[in-house]
Amino acid sequence: MRIKFEISISGEDFDPAKFMEEYTGALTLIDCVKKSDTNPHTKDCYDYGSVTLGYKDNYLAQYYDEVYEKVFINFFIDNEQLLLKFDYEEIDLFVNVYYKDQCNFEIFDKNSLKILSRWDVSLPISVYHEDKDGNLL
Repeated sequence: MRIKFEISISGEDFDPAKFMEEYTGALTLIDCVKKSDTNPHTKDCYDYGSVTLGYKDNYLAQYYDEVYEKVFINFFIDNEQLLLKFDYEEIDLFVNVYYKDQCNFEIFDKNSLKILSRWDVSLPISVYHEDKDGNLL
């Protein structure tokens, strides 16, 4: 089984460019939406700004990887002042799980969940079934 996390921070008045100017952590920028950007589907401007951060070009960790989990928990510990400074409305920690046989997993121990709950983080989870070659079924 493999697992991938991504953190998305967004808000109507959230300025992703200014946030990224000050951010110096271990996660890398995956996606950035400015309020002035045009949505390619609707041709309207977005009504929010957001950043999506991931680990090493969307790295997929073999489950269970405590170090990988810790990088994402440390984001919240190490960037407390930065998060408080910026006007975000929502933080999501996306969890994508890829499995071949049976799909049982635990993410984040109780101490890590306490840290996440402090920030009202949502944990959307997607699970994908793969064949033996890693192709999605």
